[in-house]
Amino acid sequence: MRAILIVVIVVMATLVTAGAQAPANTVAQGQVTFTRDVAPILQNRCQVCHRPDTFAPMSLLTYEDARPWARAIKEKVVIREMPPWYIDKNVGVRHFTNDVSLSDEEIATIVKWVDGGAPKGNLADMPAPRQFEDLDKWHIAPPDLVEKIDALNKTIYERVNNGVYLAGFATRQKPYERAATRLFQTLDELDARLGSSRYLFGNRMTETDWRLFVTLIRFDAVYHGHFKCNIRRIVDYPNLWPYLRDLYQHDGVAATVNFDHIKRHYYMTHDDINPTRIVPIGPSLDLTAPHGRGEKFSN
Repeated sequence: MRAILIVVIVVMATLVTAGAQAPANTVAQGQVTFTRDVAPILQNRCQVCHRPDTFAPMSLLTYEDARPWARAIKEKVVIREMPPWYIDKNVGVRHFTNDVSLSDEEIATIVKWVDGGAPKGNLADMPAPRQFEDLDKWHIAPPDLVEKIDALNKTIYERVNNGVYLAGFATRQKPYERAATRLFQTLDELDARLGSSRYLFGNRMTETDWRLFVTLIRFDAVYHGHFKCNIRRIVDYPNLWPYLRDLYQHDGVAATVNFDHIKRHYYMTHDDINPTRIVPIGPSLDLTAPHGRGEKFSN
């Protein structure tokens, strides 16, 4: 009897020890986990926005960050509302650079993870943290400004970028006056806007600034005279002129501007506008003069 009792005690002790040594994060075979399956998806598709000090409402860098939002994440990805970038790839272009939209397989993985209780998994499976660019660096189209950027881009294209051509190539007085008037109304509005911020969207340089730059840089040299857009010059504007110098003085920009080429292209190829093909020697523009906008809008 005593021998049987000893055997029972030994067996129980072995079972308890084995249970104590079992890893706490053991998961069933084939189970979808955060560390192995979901974290890589979030890193590649979501974390550029969903991290501390960005505009997103929550961070998704860690399991502890993501777990409280698991069901909401599932709901948003299933209806393709998040990430907020989806195009039907069955029509037209099917491959996109920096495409952050989720594949059907990735959506299925997230759904399976949430439906399985959103387990964490083994920490050894967790990928190395993603390295992000400096938040102070400018981006051509920050996600929180995309809709506003598109709207202002449309206005600038229709009234400024293309507006100078509508005026310059007009063959009747009324269409010329209409285009030129809209052009200068828009330039006046942009000048006022730039009186309260360094760039068109606050202190963040975006795609829109460079869409405007390509017309501003040619304006006084070509559009003012050649296209009869002569109500004002850019140098006459209190904000557009220093703004143009600000953009011009950014690293590498000046090297892309060749006024001799710009003027010869316009004045020597539009025979119906300039039949003599004479190229003006001016204007004299000091684009390297201090603009002061960095100091003015430093706060």
